Amino acid sequence: MTFKTEDREEGVLLRVEGELTIYEAGSVRDALIEAFDRGVFMDLDLDSVASCDTAGLQLLCAARKTALEENLTFRVTGTSDAVLEVLKHAGMPAEGVLGPEWCGTGDERTEIGSR
Repeated sequence: MTFKTEDREEGVLLRVEGELTIYEAGSVRDALIEAFDRGVFMDLDLDSVASCDTAGLQLLCAARKTALEENLTFRVTGTSDAVLEVLKHAGMPAEGVLGPEWCGTGDERTEIGSR
């Protein structure tokens, strides 16, 4: 599991690469918190996630909830097949976890909350 963080004027881009599973839950949680603390928005790129489980989905849901509660902008900018597959197996619609405007191509940006 690696994280690549790019600071931007208003916030941060966080790229998650590798596993998004229960084994990495603590480090992913810490990276999300740090990213939210750095600005008013966060773009989350999941395009390079090789494996995801329900713990990974839980973290995504928690990030979305935190953004709403903190009035921050949270955008999912890309998703891998691994993320989409676990959403499907969990019976969760992608837009329910990734955001209401997300439509599955990985190119759309979903804004949740705003400042």
